Amino acid sequence: MSQLTQMSQLTVAIVVGHGNRGDRDDPGVTHDLDGDGVVEVSTESEARVLRDLLVGVIRYGLASEGATVHVIDAGPYTERHATARKIAEASSLCAILHAHIDAGSASSSRPLIGYWKASAEGRELAEQVATGWGMHAPAWMRPEQPWMRAYVGDEEEQWARNGAALLYETWRTPRWCTGVLLEPFHLAVLAGKPWYDRAVALIQVAQGVVVGVDRWAAWAVTNKIART
Repeated sequence: MSQLTQMSQLTVAIVVGHGNRGDRDDPGVTHDLDGDGVVEVSTESEARVLRDLLVGVIRYGLASEGATVHVIDAGPYTERHATARKIAEASSLCAILHAHIDAGSASSSRPLIGYWKASAEGRELAEQVATGWGMHAPAWMRPEQPWMRAYVGDEEEQWARNGAALLYETWRTPRWCTGVLLEPFHLAVLAGKPWYDRAVALIQVAQGVVVGVDRWAAWAVTNKIART
């Protein structure tokens, strides 16, 4: 079976974090990217960076490989998760990507890819995406491979509890669907870079995610994870 045929069986639901919450204003992480001393939420926030480029390139790449891609980027998180579950249940093979930026506490400096501990499929997806990220992200953005975190549902730190809550919704989907939490870089690493360097870096990160999902789809089909 060709890689394109394998990807044609795949549905991907990208649940975009922050922004357009409906229930509250939520730009996510912000940072003074251009160094002018002012944080412009309209252009220098997690929600804007995700929507303006990163998620769009991931969507384009996966669709170009033959996958069916849904982007869920509006409404309260409960509604976004419910939509993702409906998409998963109607598919034969599904990956849910929770798209965020900046993982962990203020002292954390490593990119993160999270998965639900009890999910072997989730761990495989996380490993493949981490490998793809390591292959394609620019050197100045990747001092080391992403931190793969297994969430168990009783995390102590607030930021970790937030991540666990996202992945728990994924864990409750059918076996032919799994999901990961993507926090592939820190917004601050883009600071001081010309806009075109930022754009190219985001495209390269997105390429790594696409490669990882592509390889996971091949693994899932080979291991008969897909519903027949």
